[in-house]
Amino acid sequence: MIDPPWAETPDLTIVIDFASPHSYLALEPTLKLCEENAFSARWCQFTGPVVADPAAYPRETRSDRHRYFRARYQRQELARYAAVQDLDLSALDDHRPTLDLAWGLIRVSDLGRDLVPDYLRTAFRCYWQREPVDGAAVRGLLDDMGLESDDRGEAHDTDLEDRMQAIDTYLKNLGIFNTPTYLIGEELFIGRAHLPMIRWILQGRTGQPPI
Repeated sequence: MIDPPWAETPDLTIVIDFASPHSYLALEPTLKLCEENAFSARWCQFTGPVVADPAAYPRETRSDRHRYFRARYQRQELARYAAVQDLDLSALDDHRPTLDLAWGLIRVSDLGRDLVPDYLRTAFRCYWQREPVDGAAVRGLLDDMGLESDDRGEAHDTDLEDRMQAIDTYLKNLGIFNTPTYLIGEELFIGRAHLPMIRWILQGRTGQPPI
């Protein structure tokens, strides 16, 4: 078992990417799961792959046609589930940097763990509604939450850089490559579709498993 770069042992480690529509869609169901069952959680930012753009495939070969239809279907599925949650995914292809949002998540986790859900909701909203997500914006967000953000809001402080690198290395060593990913002990679950199984495991594996 690889030791995590934090001292506590949460029930659940949740790996998200602020720029990932899959993480955005998983946010509220995951928060609801933790809040309703009082599961402790550690949230981490991990930069995963971008969603493929169908326009990138000219459909001149069979393999390109297959990639095109897979990419188009994935985007249709994302749009369908986003509509259910009333989420706007129009920023899907913006690919803005999320380094400062990751810094903010570490700061909130250090200073006000009970405020992590509020931070996550606001950070995701800012990214997907194309609001500023640079260091100054993150400092302002933390100040609005009543947390001391100090002057290191642009993720260039050596200690913060080292911690973010340690988290990234830890997650990669676990084999994590996409988000959302859920970690319970040594078990990895990729995707929000596993939330019923995660609930069943954390509730003691009683009764029939959901799948």
